[in-house]
Amino acid sequence: LGIGTALTGAGYVGYNYYAAGVKDLGNYEDAYATFVRNVGADSERLIAQMKEASAGTVSETQIILNANRAMVMDIPYDYLPRMMEVSRASARAMGQDINYMFESIVTGSARESPLILDNLGIQMNQLADYEKEWAKARGINVNALTAEQQRQIFLNYVMENSDSILQKVDLSQESLNEQTARSRVVWEEFRRELTAGARPVIAGILDITE
Repeated sequence: LGIGTALTGAGYVGYNYYAAGVKDLGNYEDAYATFVRNVGADSERLIAQMKEASAGTVSETQIILNANRAMVMDIPYDYLPRMMEVSRASARAMGQDINYMFESIVTGSARESPLILDNLGIQMNQLADYEKEWAKARGINVNALTAEQQRQIFLNYVMENSDSILQKVDLSQESLNEQTARSRVVWEEFRRELTAGARPVIAGILDITE
């Protein structure tokens, strides 16, 4: 009875492990398909750049989900590696999760919200002067700027002004929290690869069709 119970328990744990793995793999594949559709040939390069910017503390699945969320909110994808780097610096400085900080910078930029961006340490108090200088350099009356131009100016200002937080935080060395996060990511990536490799067997056990 004891052995049978142990085997049953092990089987239950194994089932749950692989069921969760299949769910994670499905999330990855769905997100990746959307990502590639929007980014195209630059997909792998962008993933690599965002991984580097996060110092390996964000899983590939989460990177892609973060990028998809940003693009849905009309943030150009070439801004995303810089936003990830700023998110890492802000997360370290303020003891927050890097994904939360990334979501904040994306949301703050998309909604043009200085209040949200201020929570990341990005000061927006010179935006009006920046907007005037931008318009003047192009021979445009600042009052005649289109909504699209104003949006571009806001994004440019966020990117340029984010230097302040990067200068205040030393990212050359990993923190203990980042080492822990990177270890967790390595495990998550391993489980995804393991699940992908065992997919035919798992599909039969869980009655999943290709």
